[in-house]
Amino acid sequence: MINHMCVLKVFCGFEVFPSFHTNSSQLQVTFTSDGSVTYRGFSFTWTAINESSIPESRVTHIHAESGTISSTKFPSTYDRFLEEVWIVRSPNPDMAIAIEFDRLFDLEDGVGSSCPYDSLTISEGTSRPSAYNEQLQLCNTTRPSTHFIRNSDMYVSFKTDKSINGLGFSFNFFL
Repeated sequence: MINHMCVLKVFCGFEVFPSFHTNSSQLQVTFTSDGSVTYRGFSFTWTAINESSIPESRVTHIHAESGTISSTKFPSTYDRFLEEVWIVRSPNPDMAIAIEFDRLFDLEDGVGSSCPYDSLTISEGTSRPSAYNEQLQLCNTTRPSTHFIRNSDMYVSFKTDKSINGLGFSFNFFL
């Protein structure tokens, strides 16, 4: 049994549902039926991905007080099946990082307040986001407001799926 469980997805109906990612090493799947109608059921596949499995060419290390991070090909349509990571380390550990987004922000729409398809995640520190560090997950086409990372280091991850692709994102960061 998984402790501190939260619901990531609820699926029903006859459609093929999109893939999604979780940052946890555990996943519990619960099937519920009322027994009134019988159908064929469901199947799914999963893949465990180790952070070290991301090709090094997709991880960019930045050691600077300011700079720009953009999706590949911005402002042209980004590719499918991307997982790009930027690890930013400030030379000044006592400063927070400000992030200002370009006017054009165009990622695939999410579902409600979640981003199961294409997403940009920004978190404090230099490792993948967890429940213990502040994170900002973005999708859709609404330009985000200026954001501040209280830490002097940040982890930025851009993931895309197999379907709809947008024009991407660009933001400037500075201390």
